[in-house]
Amino acid sequence: MDLTPLIDVLFILVLFLVLAGSMDRSSLAVNLPEGRGSQGSGPVPWTVSVLRDGSLVDDGGRGCDPEEALKGALEAERARRPVRIAGDRGAPYGAVAELLARFRAGGVTAVELVFEGGQD
Repeated sequence: MDLTPLIDVLFILVLFLVLAGSMDRSSLAVNLPEGRGSQGSGPVPWTVSVLRDGSLVDDGGRGCDPEEALKGALEAERARRPVRIAGDRGAPYGAVAELLARFRAGGVTAVELVFEGGQD
């Protein structure tokens, strides 16, 4: 009984798994939530809210423009605080998308989206 074909197939399978596991997945800027999560312990997050009319409110409850929001997000990231965007359910999708794009272009590397849902 010749085992060479079986060994060849196993070698190719192992090679595929090694290559697939080592691919860089950092090209995605945002991981979208599934609706459930767990309460994390760590630094207090910095949050900017997108209101129903598309206006922005920063972490301190003050109205801000997108440039001020970007500045706050960069400062929070330097302080190793998570950066979050809380979009009102009735807010225009474009306002949230533009803010995400501005953050990414400005150098913010990770943004969490806040959602209403249960915890695990």
